[in-house]
Amino acid sequence: MKKLDARIKYRDARNLLTSDKVDIMSQQIFNNFFKEFDASEYSCIHYFKSISKLKEVNTAFFEKVMYEKFPQVKLATSVTDINSTLLTHYTIDQNTTFKENLLRIPEPVNGKKISEKEINLVFVPMFVFDEVGHRVGYGKGYYDRFLRELTSECITVGLNFFPPVDLIEDASEFDISLNYCITPEKVYKFKK
Repeated sequence: MKKLDARIKYRDARNLLTSDKVDIMSQQIFNNFFKEFDASEYSCIHYFKSISKLKEVNTAFFEKVMYEKFPQVKLATSVTDINSTLLTHYTIDQNTTFKENLLRIPEPVNGKKISEKEINLVFVPMFVFDEVGHRVGYGKGYYDRFLRELTSECITVGLNFFPPVDLIEDASEFDISLNYCITPEKVYKFKK
């Protein structure tokens, strides 16, 4: 499947999900994460703040567990520079204020700026992924540029409602493959 076809097909499939279904499936995804990973082993986990209108995986479930059970682990998220298509990263906490940018992405107003090198696990948004760990995102390349800046020890974890397609046919050398992808049913592990 080509990226454009995958983007259209899985955007439409996601739009058919009810808000309740998104929440149920998101909870299952994060239950799978906490079964497979020991969150306390990471010093800084980067995640995306969900855009509810786009029916993204609801990361509020992750936040809640982290703040309650793993307060020693730093959480980070990004601010998007729409002109340069670069992300800047900030640690956040329960007192952080968020404001939607022009793309409707909730971004921290009062976080502390950090380097990509401080992050050791990243949740990656997407429409779909394939059986070797390629992902289809929104097509602007924000995350591919970000993932290239991480240390080789950093773990990349895709979050998705749907099982993988066989192959993203037009994946390129500029696309960064995932280490894992988590769906409501399963944790997929890819060769690094």
